[in-house]
Amino acid sequence: METTAASVGTIDNGPAVPGLPGLGASAVVGVPFTALTPLRTQQPVYDDPVRALVAPSPDPAIAAHVLATTAGYAYGDALTVSTMATRLGLERNRVRTVDETVDAMFIRSTAHVVQSACGRVVVLAYRGTEPTNLVSWLTDGDTDPEIQGADDTEADPLLAHVHAGFYRNVRATRFHVAQVLLDALEGRAIAGGGTVVHRAEALYFTGHSLGGAMALIHAVLLARDADNGFWRARRLWDLLRGVYTFGAPMAGDRSFAEQCAALGVTERVRRHVYRNDPVPALPPWFVGSSYRHVGAAHHLGGGWTPATLLEGPASLVPLLLSPVAFAARQIGLLRDVPFVYSLGAHAPQHYIAALAPPHTTEFGRPAGARPR
Repeated sequence: METTAASVGTIDNGPAVPGLPGLGASAVVGVPFTALTPLRTQQPVYDDPVRALVAPSPDPAIAAHVLATTAGYAYGDALTVSTMATRLGLERNRVRTVDETVDAMFIRSTAHVVQSACGRVVVLAYRGTEPTNLVSWLTDGDTDPEIQGADDTEADPLLAHVHAGFYRNVRATRFHVAQVLLDALEGRAIAGGGTVVHRAEALYFTGHSLGGAMALIHAVLLARDADNGFWRARRLWDLLRGVYTFGAPMAGDRSFAEQCAALGVTERVRRHVYRNDPVPALPPWFVGSSYRHVGAAHHLGGGWTPATLLEGPASLVPLLLSPVAFAARQIGLLRDVPFVYSLGAHAPQHYIAALAPPHTTEFGRPAGARPR
């Protein structure tokens, strides 16, 4: 055990998951919010986010902002995720991160599990495509379904219609992540040892970009296992309140989307699209599969309203111009050019800011500001 000089959490680099050795991992026990505000008086973003997240009908605004923030900072390490969860109001949280990299197989899988101090709320956040990591980009491009052959009786009908790169990255860490979730379900602390006050009561999956697609696929696999009678999967599935994705690409084709509906996954998915983010329009039509989105969509355009984007664009030109649109946004005279897509709109900070309460950032709210 080691305490950082900044005193923002206690780091435990012990075994990745009890009973499941083999993957790299780290764990962090968080601190009270006051430890993060040495220069001025501030308050957490929310006074009691646990109460909002375990409610039978969770506050959609609070849930979306908490999960967007967790998904955005999932690009950092366990200490970063723990720190931001503390700023949101989840003080003294516990975070365990499971990680596996196999370059030759295009695997770069990182999953953070956040447990509230009381144990009632658990969030699984997948890291998205890392901008400077080539393996992450190769994962995104590996669209060929994992299993081929519609006449193969041994073929998995679900995996025959899912993005291979996304699925392989979920598979790489899935069972290690499941063990962490089961520990939380039983009331065991996922970092620091011991027990917590409550067993898990509400579970959320989230992710930005690739991370959102991975969160969806994990939910589908969990639903299928629950449907097939695996009682541990059923217990986790019953706790899953929602799958919140931000700027996520499509994870499978029309058949995959239909199976999501049949398993009851679709009704638990809330996908968010910021303005003209191009990634939700991927993979493009020419990859050869009729990719479709899954779940209720919310698009930022003067407010969150239902999005109409269900599949890739008919033309590839707007997508190819999306990096140009990002560059144009940096030039005052070109800022108002109406590009169909802009790569800059994909940045996770836009999703966080769009969902934040008024006059508040994910770092906290001014002292005396009205709580939520």
